[in-house]
Amino acid sequence: MFDHPPLHDFPDRAFHQLLQNSANLRNLLADLLPDLVDRFDFAELEVLPPTFITADWRRPGEEQEPLFEAASESQENAARREELRRMSQMVKQTWEQEMLERGRAEGEARGQLVSRREDLRLLLEERFGLLPEALIQRIEAMDNGERLRAALRQVVHLQSLSELEL
Repeated sequence: MFDHPPLHDFPDRAFHQLLQNSANLRNLLADLLPDLVDRFDFAELEVLPPTFITADWRRPGEEQEPLFEAASESQENAARREELRRMSQMVKQTWEQEMLERGRAEGEARGQLVSRREDLRLLLEERFGLLPEALIQRIEAMDNGERLRAALRQVVHLQSLSELEL
């Protein structure tokens, strides 16, 4: 029924759809570039496939409002204009916010690795005493959280350090 789920990338698809109409594009450019708009030939408008549009074109917060407003105002149908305005409010996540979220997720993943490495060292030291430097280096070099988790589970069953599988 749908090429994409109805709300998947709604603003991207809505703006793309609206701006395929040369009158909408002209209105948008008239608002954004009033001194240049007459230099464009809107009769020769060529719609490019979405693959030519960058995957993440979201703009910093201070640039979003004028773009959303211009796109909304370019829509002649009042109901569509209002729907576009409401939907764009739902997805106004700035590039900075997304980068912060990605950074937070990466930081959490790194923190989890550090914690698991430390837990593994502590449990092994508690069970077997001072650890060989080579083993400590191998543990510190591990960057797979699931392998570290499996190693942690092994500790209770080990009779000697040589049985540890990293």
